[in-house]
Amino acid sequence: MNKLLELVKHNSPHILTALAVGGVVGTAVLAVKATPNALADIREAQDTVPYTLKKREVVKTAWKHYIPAALCGATTIACIVGANTISTKREAALVAGAAFTERAYKEFRESAREELGEKKEAELHAAAYEKAMRENPPTPELIPADGDKILCMDAWSQRYFQANRNMIDKAVNDVNFQVINSGYASVNDFWRFLGLAPTSHGEEFGWSTTNKMDIWYTSILTSEDSKPVLVFDHYNGPSADYRDPWGK
Repeated sequence: MNKLLELVKHNSPHILTALAVGGVVGTAVLAVKATPNALADIREAQDTVPYTLKKREVVKTAWKHYIPAALCGATTIACIVGANTISTKREAALVAGAAFTERAYKEFRESAREELGEKKEAELHAAAYEKAMRENPPTPELIPADGDKILCMDAWSQRYFQANRNMIDKAVNDVNFQVINSGYASVNDFWRFLGLAPTSHGEEFGWSTTNKMDIWYTSILTSEDSKPVLVFDHYNGPSADYRDPWGK
């Protein structure tokens, strides 16, 4: 029983949405079924008076037939509002959780630097990036150097692309320039400044005036053919609430 309740709670937005869809259909069906009976009552009422029934009299005569449809419609509205409320609360919780994780990771890095020193910390990060590359390797066509470009990896998104340090630095400056002038910039804005296609989640995270983009670099080698890879990581990772950094 507890597992069933937990399952229902976990999937409540989907269940409410399904009920709302059914409610829309049910409301229409009930309204259609009620109409012949309502019209019959209206004709009967019209036959008893020598004038054309007024709108108020028509409503008074026929309204009772539409009670089931009205109740179904009200239930449908409640399901829609409920699903939206639950989804909004869950989204807010995810944003808060992401912010907490971001702060915890930043504090961990600062503690690691204090305890181990910058050199050892850099070695640990390099080992982590190499592991990430083994688990999520770049496509072969990205690995060969293209003119003054080499394989680069954004440690935050684990996205690979061809660029160089000057191009990345310029894109970072463009992001922060937009932040200063517009108040925020998204991860997709960063990709566009690099001349790359946006990603599906690129609008969900970004930087604000309280959290500007600030990165640092390290170099590793591909595991297969020992080709250089320029990796950059974020001192201040992109935030989920970048459009409203004060949580208003």
